[in-house]
Amino acid sequence: MTIKYTTLTQLAEAFKSGELDKREYFLLIDKGGNSLYLRRYSGELTDDEIDKEHERCEQLFRREYGNPVQELLTLAGINSEHC
Repeated sequence: MTIKYTTLTQLAEAFKSGELDKREYFLLIDKGGNSLYLRRYSGELTDDEIDKEHERCEQLFRREYGNPVQELLTLAGINSEHC
């Protein structure tokens, strides 16, 4: 499976350009904060439709493992380095 947006920077640009609507999509953060998944508000979809929508969203963006903090700081314009 090829993922369309592979970085948070690309994902942010998709939201800024309107390619992804902020009213329709959101980023799901796992409780550990290391895995990020794009999701779409599902409203009144059936379970099967929700599963298909999750698969579609994962083709757009999915980031598993690795701490996203440094990339988020870069997006915010804050210099940082790991120690």
